[in-house]
Amino acid sequence: MSQSAKPASSVDLASLVESQSLPGEPEIRSVDDTLHVSYSHADLVIKLKKRPSQPLWDTKWEVSVREPTPGLGTWWGAWSQSFAANRADIGNLLAGEITETACRIRNMLDDHSSIIPVPDL
Repeated sequence: MSQSAKPASSVDLASLVESQSLPGEPEIRSVDDTLHVSYSHADLVIKLKKRPSQPLWDTKWEVSVREPTPGLGTWWGAWSQSFAANRADIGNLLAGEITETACRIRNMLDDHSSIIPVPDL
């Protein structure tokens, strides 16, 4: 990581997101500037970097989704997104994006699994 990058502390990331209301009961952990959000059928890895001297946060998202039986399909996705926010607001913004992503995953699994109910994310 370059010296100009300002890593978010792992304690800050986990506590910022855990203080928000997320769907389901995800396991949330963080290491350095990376947040891991795990559901029973999906894993989200979010890398977060604060731009120096600007209220901008760059995120890189990696998502893997596992369809339950009988399909057992697996999907992967990755994207980048930036947020203009103060440090106090980033937890709320991340929680909102995690919630939207979990809803999209839920809808995708519902579309692909009409035989066996999909557990709550």
